[in-house]
Amino acid sequence: METTVGKLKIGAPLAMGRYSVSRDADPAPIVWLKGAPNSDFITEFAVDYLPFDAMERENPSRQYYYSGNPDYTTSNLLQFLNSDQEDWYEPTHQYDAPPVRNNVNDRYRAPYKDHYGFLCFFEEYEIESIADNVGFRIRLPVHGCFSGENKFPLFRKKGIRARATEDFIENKRLSFTGTSYVPIWLADRSEYEESACIMARNGDTNWQRPVYACGVRPVCTLHPDTAVVRDADGLYHIKPRNVDRYLCTDEELFELLGMAQP
Repeated sequence: METTVGKLKIGAPLAMGRYSVSRDADPAPIVWLKGAPNSDFITEFAVDYLPFDAMERENPSRQYYYSGNPDYTTSNLLQFLNSDQEDWYEPTHQYDAPPVRNNVNDRYRAPYKDHYGFLCFFEEYEIESIADNVGFRIRLPVHGCFSGENKFPLFRKKGIRARATEDFIENKRLSFTGTSYVPIWLADRSEYEESACIMARNGDTNWQRPVYACGVRPVCTLHPDTAVVRDADGLYHIKPRNVDRYLCTDEELFELLGMAQP
């Protein structure tokens, strides 16, 4: 069945892109849920556990030297989420530093400078379907996505706390299980200069130093007119834009998408 992103119901699951917490493991499909009528989508699960930003050893601020920089717009994490390159890191400001082992807290297998960018295993047509928002396609959620007057309608019935993907649990090898709630980074500004904002396991806003790891649950906005097809498992997939509906059969289309016909 073919439809468009804008016509999908709130909560509709969309498989878009692939990712693994380990660069040595096969990337797994990422499932996103439609969160709002304007086609905001959020990943169903936390996809990784990473630092917000690395220690900046050249920064004259002692807080940023030891704790990392809490500036969301120049953070390592935001750059990582928006890169489709294997070698994704480039300095975003004078004192920026990469998230290598010596620059982050390694308790949670946290260095990710040598990991491929989050968008690396997205198809080109999938990336093109994501709306650009002030220079970024992928962003972190704000706490207002989960609570308050403007929260995603998705969370009027669905719990706001995130669990980890199977890939996260199997390959990160931390203490999280399939029933564990994972704290996640937020894009909100912290009230403490040296900290970044997180949503704790209980769903409340809290604060954490950027150099420490936390869950990553990305958000994006898709173009509403993006064509999607549904597979036999009820998952939607973005239809490749270079496929002419009059030049291939439904069977050929599903074969191209790697799906079984419904």
